[in-house]
Amino acid sequence: MVRRSLIGLLMPVLLGVVIPLDSARGLERSPVPAGGPGYPRITNFTADEYQGHVQSWGFAMDRHGVVYVANSQAVMRYTGAGWQHVNVPGQTVLSLSHDDGDDRIYIGGVGEIGYVSVAAPSDPSSVRPWPYQSLTPLIPDTVEFTSVWHSQITDEGAFFISSEYFFHYDGEKIHAIPAQARFTKLVVIDGDVYVREAPFGMKKYTGGELVFCDEGTIFGYTTLRSVIELGDGATLYVTYFDLLIYDGQEYRPFDNDAAEYLRANFIDEAILLNDGTIAIATRNGGVVWLDRDGSILQIFTEESGLVSNTVYGLLQDRKGSLWVATINGLSRIDLQLPFRHFDTRHDFSDTANRITSRNDTIFVSASSGVYMRDSKGNTRFFDGKAFCHQFLHHNNDLFVVCGGTLHRFIGNGFRQVSENVYTTAVTSLDRETVLMIHEIGITAARLTGSELEPVYHTADFNTRPNSVKQCSSGYLWIGTDSRGLFRLELDSLDGEITGHSFTRYMYGGWPGSDMPRVYVSVLDGEPLFLTRYHGILRHEPETDSLIQEERFGPGFLVTDRQYLYASQDPSGNVWFNSGGGFQAAIKQPDGTYEIQTTLLNWLDISQINHLYADPEGYVWIVDARQLVRYNPMKHFDPEIGFRTEILEVLVRGDSLAARGANSTPQVLPYVDNDLRFTYAAAAYLDPARTRYR
Repeated sequence: MVRRSLIGLLMPVLLGVVIPLDSARGLERSPVPAGGPGYPRITNFTADEYQGHVQSWGFAMDRHGVVYVANSQAVMRYTGAGWQHVNVPGQTVLSLSHDDGDDRIYIGGVGEIGYVSVAAPSDPSSVRPWPYQSLTPLIPDTVEFTSVWHSQITDEGAFFISSEYFFHYDGEKIHAIPAQARFTKLVVIDGDVYVREAPFGMKKYTGGELVFCDEGTIFGYTTLRSVIELGDGATLYVTYFDLLIYDGQEYRPFDNDAAEYLRANFIDEAILLNDGTIAIATRNGGVVWLDRDGSILQIFTEESGLVSNTVYGLLQDRKGSLWVATINGLSRIDLQLPFRHFDTRHDFSDTANRITSRNDTIFVSASSGVYMRDSKGNTRFFDGKAFCHQFLHHNNDLFVVCGGTLHRFIGNGFRQVSENVYTTAVTSLDRETVLMIHEIGITAARLTGSELEPVYHTADFNTRPNSVKQCSSGYLWIGTDSRGLFRLELDSLDGEITGHSFTRYMYGGWPGSDMPRVYVSVLDGEPLFLTRYHGILRHEPETDSLIQEERFGPGFLVTDRQYLYASQDPSGNVWFNSGGGFQAAIKQPDGTYEIQTTLLNWLDISQINHLYADPEGYVWIVDARQLVRYNPMKHFDPEIGFRTEILEVLVRGDSLAARGANSTPQVLPYVDNDLRFTYAAAAYLDPARTRYR
């Protein structure tokens, strides 16, 4: 499987002196928002993988949630673990429709119509495809037809059209009606069947005949592609170029932000999604995702990870994923997952280190600069010409450390405000003073005008810090990657720093103290110490010792794993990265925490560089390749059922059946009641849940 959802990431960084906004490299916005709020996960399937033709035309889904593909070589069935083929005379499959009543997939091909029963006729509870059943022998030899492009199902039966004929299968016989000119589209509106015939317009199937509709004459010379019932008496008619709303009296254009884009790229199909939004397939421009008010939610193209810009068919599956049939393979867009990915598709081209937010804008520090992405989806890069990492919010200002110096964001760029003292961690002491910690000491400085003026400096700290936080007692806690934890106490007189002292923790007798990593986070305003092999710790002032933090329960008292990052969201929930995974401590009304294993563990993460809960409640993950935004407020049920495929049945070690799709049911004597099964329980969305036995 080719996965393009997690494409490389991030970013260059800040400045040596001053880079005003107009001289920074701005990345211009496209006429339509490309990445907007980030891309959902996109999974591509190539012809080599599904062993079919590169070109597919459409989809159907049975009542068990299994997806079927109309491919130019066969009907393809996706089990979640692999692909099964149902061969059809003439090979090419152009249209599919599912009948919920008898759980059949009806098929239109080249000079061929038929169906596949999903369940065995004698056992409706079975879930395997049975052999293809052709309906073509029911059609008189005098009826000659070619490609069957469209099929539909109603309570009256199955309907098909080719250019030459309209077919109705009632379960026993086929009624064929010839075209006066050329049939081009078959649709169902409010339970009734309509066909578009060029150049006359729409006809309704009633009483065994096709009758012209006065309201359908508009489509005589206008190619109809799809019809969507919007509710409240409104119907959306989708043509090759435009979207029209019909209210029962008149047609009017559907005002939408993608109108010009759709006319330029030609519409092929449109479907209504579960959340009421609209997905539109285009011949040249990929997939357009519209809100009901006509605003563009997103456009998916080859540049954003789609397998091809030429799209013929769409389907939304049971879990909310959008399947895309193209001229060069298949794509699946996981719209419903609460993740959005930011990477090279958003002009992030460097390795990201830290992330923060300010005034609805996300700032990301990276290997050579800082990326800024605003709420409208515009990305701008500030070239720091050096490695940038920690941010500091201080007295309504934003600072970042780049190349060992501190830079201040002044609205139209970043300006260097400190000398190069190889700063690696920074924090606020008070409203006027910041503390910079570097590999050879500490420097306290006050911001006067546009410059930081040092007020205290010492060179007796020779450890590289990774984090620093201040507690309510005024102590500063410094975490390191290899030398444990330090507490810094500053002496002062009349508001001026006069001296300092360091106290070191986690060394000497501590197990694993040869390389004790400690990262200092903050919970409810007080420091929290995340360690390797010592769990989560806090400081107990009465004994001046570090003790286990117990408020999160026994799951976080484990000391044989590494705790890397923690961040608290506005609701008081705490998000952790530890033990190679993610955990959420959800705060309860009584102040206790409920530990949950979050959907973040579905992510394909290579290297965690930062974890950040922003003021809006989103949780951001920074890894070496991408930035991921997780929305805990978006409901998604990961426990929606998925299919289990029986691959093999064994009796006393001998095979009774293998992939029993086409096997004759067998009855075993009681003596052979000791059976063994091999199976694949395959989840479409979470490959980690796929199990083989």
